[in-house]
Amino acid sequence: MLIKSSFQQHRLCLYPPLLQPAVPSHLSTKQQNCLHQENLNRRRSLQGAISVDPTNPSNYINLARIQVWLGNYDEAILNTQNALLQNPNNPLAHAVQGWALGFKENYADAEIEIKKAIDLDPNNPLAHAYYAEILINQGNFDLYEKAATESKIAQDLDPTLMETHRIRVCFIQYSEPRTGG
Repeated sequence: MLIKSSFQQHRLCLYPPLLQPAVPSHLSTKQQNCLHQENLNRRRSLQGAISVDPTNPSNYINLARIQVWLGNYDEAILNTQNALLQNPNNPLAHAVQGWALGFKENYADAEIEIKKAIDLDPNNPLAHAYYAEILINQGNFDLYEKAATESKIAQDLDPTLMETHRIRVCFIQYSEPRTGG
């Protein structure tokens, strides 16, 4: 019987089978499908908003966030780059780009983008949550403490965001004692 390491088990929390990067595991298949459909509808709405106003970087960023949720990382990166063409110092665009790069396992570039986002806006809870996720997904136990700190900062900055809750839940699951069997 193959026993997964704690990092492999934790990684499953961040990469569920239906939707990526994470759908809460307590949701039923029907609820997960509804969430997926809602994200598809949001994507269509944002694509329409971009066609009406292609100069608004927030439309590109919001679309990129939805694309990450749907697992469309290359499209998300392209849309964050479109937002950065409008404003190269947009912290949320850098954060979402780093998040998408992290899911493509391009951790070095992901960290560069996330650190830019945090330098531009140290009080951005999404950037800290995404940074925690990038660190923990690398599977390097030495990064766990830094990831836990970033997760806590995100939670302290905005305890209402789904991303801050998701990463905190993953840390709780990760830190629970594992039983064999």
